[in-house]
Amino acid sequence: MARSSTILIVGGYGHVGRRIAADLHGLGHRSIRLAGRDFSKAAIAASELRCEAAHIDLSCSETWDAAVADIGTVIVCVDQQAVDFPKFVLERGLIYVDVTASDSFFRDVEQLNLLALERGGSAILSVGLAPGLTNLLVKACAVQMDQPETARIGVVLGVGDMHGPVALDWTFAQVALPEAQSAPFVDIAFGTPRRNAPALPLEFADQHVVRRTLGLNGATTLLAFDPPWQSGPILRMMRFVAVRPRLRGIAKRLMRLVHLGSDRVSLVVEVHGRHRGEPVTLELLLMGRCEADITAYVAALLVDQLGKIALAPGVHHIEQVISIEHIVQALEQRDIAVKVPTSVAHLGPPSSNGGSVRKI
Repeated sequence: MARSSTILIVGGYGHVGRRIAADLHGLGHRSIRLAGRDFSKAAIAASELRCEAAHIDLSCSETWDAAVADIGTVIVCVDQQAVDFPKFVLERGLIYVDVTASDSFFRDVEQLNLLALERGGSAILSVGLAPGLTNLLVKACAVQMDQPETARIGVVLGVGDMHGPVALDWTFAQVALPEAQSAPFVDIAFGTPRRNAPALPLEFADQHVVRRTLGLNGATTLLAFDPPWQSGPILRMMRFVAVRPRLRGIAKRLMRLVHLGSDRVSLVVEVHGRHRGEPVTLELLLMGRCEADITAYVAALLVDQLGKIALAPGVHHIEQVISIEHIVQALEQRDIAVKVPTSVAHLGPPSSNGGSVRKI
């Protein structure tokens, strides 16, 4: 039996959830239901976005059945500690899409793979900017090698971007970890023209996921800020206040209220490996604006692609379902560019999609 085309967005009245709904509308999807713990907020957002509204509380399973009635795809934009709700969705043979960034949660959902196979449900994790686009960029480099070995992922966020409370809480929690407190800064080059910025290695989920899905021996993800001259001072400030709860609260409020500078977002991915017996390094850059908007657009593009590909039951990460080539033209329509930097030696001619990805 075919799945319903109606899409449920849990956390649908938050910034990312609202953007996903708007982007899905722009892609031609008309049957969308926004849901959350506060039904009045869901109803207001749904009215503005021409959607349905529903009440759902992921901590209260009694609210789940009504929310998912006649739903085919569920997109979750809120953090979860347990996997009860993903299990509920997969047991019903539905598609579960997760727009969060915890690798420990991902690992727990991966344990539901057998259940998904038995019930015909599908889960897609690592959907967004990082993880998400970072995974797809690593894959685009790795598949061109006979033996991909390691990856270095740089995430560069604009100082003037609108960073949400959940993202800030996650970032400060990572910076407070002992390994982040003592780690030396590493320079990464990003943008066109290339500019160096001090970066700090953090526990982004993508570096762990690509090891499992792409068979890499190692991967590291680094965080930096744009403009580059502010990256070092901001990272040092974050390290100082991250372990001081009162100062951390003040810093988070300031970062949410004060937006001086650019909202540019850059990703730079390097993959090292071997091809035809020779060592090779491939690199891709991505440049756009507004982290949350890019995350939402990637989620919408993924869901849109599900109607065009044969999605197998089971638990997957985004790079196991699509490739960057599936969405690169749509990204370019939003001024999100994927490029091969001219300063890096690559083998072979550019691809037919305007040179945005090179083939070995």
